[in-house]
Amino acid sequence: MSTSDLSLEILNNLGGMENIESMSNCKTRVRVDVIDNKKVDIESMKKLYGVVGVVPFGSQVQIILGDRTHEIADVFFEKLKIKNANK
Repeated sequence: MSTSDLSLEILNNLGGMENIESMSNCKTRVRVDVIDNKKVDIESMKKLYGVVGVVPFGSQVQIILGDRTHEIADVFFEKLKIKNANK
């Protein structure tokens, strides 16, 4: 799955861009703070090719992506029109 396609699928499973309050990333994970947990589809996200794992933690969802983390995070930051503090 392309980076763009995977990013779009993850965003959809997070409840769409309007459900994202903030996000950050590290080497292997994208951490997303969501507004409404009920809109997040954890099980569907876990099944996506390229997603290693998903860890919900309160209003935060950690998506484990391994080597593709920075590529996916860059697409998220671009779509959400926010600055990547990690760069």
